[in-house]
Amino acid sequence: MKNQAVIAIVEDDDALREVLCDTAQLAGYEVLPFRDGSDCLRGLRSATVDLVISDLQMAPMDGLGLLRELRRTHRELPFVLMTAHGTIQSAIDAMRLGATDYLVKPFEAEVLIAGLDQWLPKRLEAAGERDMIAEDPATRRVLELARRTAKAVTSEARSHVTLAQGDLAILDLLGITQGAVALTKVDRVPPARSAEVAAQVTALLATTTLAGSPVVPCAAPTGAGISELRALLQTAQTQHAARAADGGLRLAIDRSFLLDGAGRVVTGTVYSGAVSVGDALVVAPSGLEVRVRGIHSQNRQAERAGAGLRCGINLAGADLRRYELHRGDWLVTPALASCATRLGVTLRLCASEARALRDRTPVHVHLGAADVGGRIGLLQDGPLAPGATCPAVLTLDAPLLAVRGDRFVIRDQSATRTLGGGVVLEPLPFPRALSRSRRLALLAAMAADGAADALNQLIDQLPEGIEAGWFARCWNLSPTTMAALISAAGLHEVSLPEGERLLVPSTSWEALCAAMLAAVAAHHEQAPAQTGLPEAQLGAALGTATSPRLRLAATDALVRAGQLQRKAGQLCLPGHRPVLPAADLRLLDTVCVELRRLGLQAPALQDLCALLKLESPPLREFLERMAYLGQLVKVGRYRYYLPADIDELARLASTLAAQCADGQFTAAQYRDHTGIGRNTAIEVLEYFDRVGLTQRRGQVRRLRRGVG
Repeated sequence: MKNQAVIAIVEDDDALREVLCDTAQLAGYEVLPFRDGSDCLRGLRSATVDLVISDLQMAPMDGLGLLRELRRTHRELPFVLMTAHGTIQSAIDAMRLGATDYLVKPFEAEVLIAGLDQWLPKRLEAAGERDMIAEDPATRRVLELARRTAKAVTSEARSHVTLAQGDLAILDLLGITQGAVALTKVDRVPPARSAEVAAQVTALLATTTLAGSPVVPCAAPTGAGISELRALLQTAQTQHAARAADGGLRLAIDRSFLLDGAGRVVTGTVYSGAVSVGDALVVAPSGLEVRVRGIHSQNRQAERAGAGLRCGINLAGADLRRYELHRGDWLVTPALASCATRLGVTLRLCASEARALRDRTPVHVHLGAADVGGRIGLLQDGPLAPGATCPAVLTLDAPLLAVRGDRFVIRDQSATRTLGGGVVLEPLPFPRALSRSRRLALLAAMAADGAADALNQLIDQLPEGIEAGWFARCWNLSPTTMAALISAAGLHEVSLPEGERLLVPSTSWEALCAAMLAAVAAHHEQAPAQTGLPEAQLGAALGTATSPRLRLAATDALVRAGQLQRKAGQLCLPGHRPVLPAADLRLLDTVCVELRRLGLQAPALQDLCALLKLESPPLREFLERMAYLGQLVKVGRYRYYLPADIDELARLASTLAAQCADGQFTAAQYRDHTGIGRNTAIEVLEYFDRVGLTQRRGQVRRLRRGVG
């Protein structure tokens, strides 16, 4: 024999199979004939061949099915397909599955023999590196086109798999847990191929949050799978929790354009709340104020659109023509307009990443429709390993609007690769400076499942109180919902001078007020000659660490309730009367008579000495002692006031602030309002700054707390 190679010939036409076998045997090859693909597979269990030549159209297993099965068990075995109905699509399918060559019937015996000599000596070469053996020029052109197309399709298929994995990673990072896969055009392929792709899709989803999602084979022309898919969608609609209708409106703008006869129109998805015609809204982060002229939702005009709906909003506003609205802007209620350049988050790095993520890595942050550059600040020691999660701070290049629970995705600096993503926990910076340990505790509390649990954990971690406005803004809570949370948690709302409300446990607030009253009473017993406990010494008298602004709020509350009295910076219980020696009482009466005569223009020390005809050192020592006891008030180095006059000057400061449009006034305005001298006015205002009644900002001042 010329050759010892064994050839399997698979052909369901008996006559043609016999001719092919005879041709190969005459050329010196050993031949194993088979009727169809199934017959061939059974034969190859006990026999070894060097080449398979198979017809394309056979039953029950055709040539492509045989090729697919052999590629699983005999990857390097040369395989030649032949058919009398050659098409570009069938050639593409054959080459994509790894066929060595493709013959179009009829062909001459010389073509087959030439092919055998070519395929067998090079059986270890890649099929794409072999020359085709077809002699007909038209067939050659068809096969060459098929090979190029198959190569392109294979490359495209690989890229589609990569893209699909990237898209699935984004869905995973966004927390999408419910879905269904529509496997389309199943009428174009055999059932076996459809089942194979369904299995591949299931395997692709197995490591994501969409694991176990149903795969529905569909074909629009035949209607196959359409009813099943519709039933799945209807079931999902009834089971899926609706977006929160509570809280303010948030609409992520993804398009903005001008429409003839209507003006500015924006489109986007309502994330929360609802929008109605006539609503006054704000565009964030620009702060542009607008009004809703019209709403288009669900392909029709509407008066209202709720959370979860995509809609178009026709806007009106005086400044709309001067400002450009961009993709990534938000349309929100005024209470939600505040944005931030720092977000506290929990961050997860994709497990597919080859390297760990380092601190201060520049990234693109995608949230809603916005794409903002920024850097990552890891709140842990060392880099973040692939697949790991840690708390972090995103420092952004531009302000971004977010609420607690928003999902985000980060990409590399060139925006070509998805790195990871996470959940926003702190959409607005906490109003007070926090150490790293306390910030970690805050983020851990904000990661709770609901606002109620988060509020309870925050109160445990930060007993000095939580700003109600900050918490409601972070969670996008309506006033009604916030009030219900405060009541359920047993919290007390403390009104702060700047208008904010501080939330503290009711028991802690009551204990603080009781401790303050006890501290003032104890001071009266220890120093009966003093008017009261100096307010600046209250923190030390309590013996426990408390927030200064919480002490101030508690003091104001007790004064308003009549349980404490504030006299020229000293706190005393109602009815307390200081007890002085007789000599001190006589001199104090003399000083008070002179001070009352002069009114609000208190004299300096030298002028008072001249009026009383007393030496400066002993009078100064007496005045200092009376100021310590609270009988007088020292506002400057050499100027003393009666407590009642100081109260009147404070009242005048309050009325002046109320008369000013912005609540701020200058020293000159205060001088003119009170009728006292310039130097005296400055000394009085500096005293008010020290005791916390006023706050200086440059050349102006404002009240920090109420007078009383």
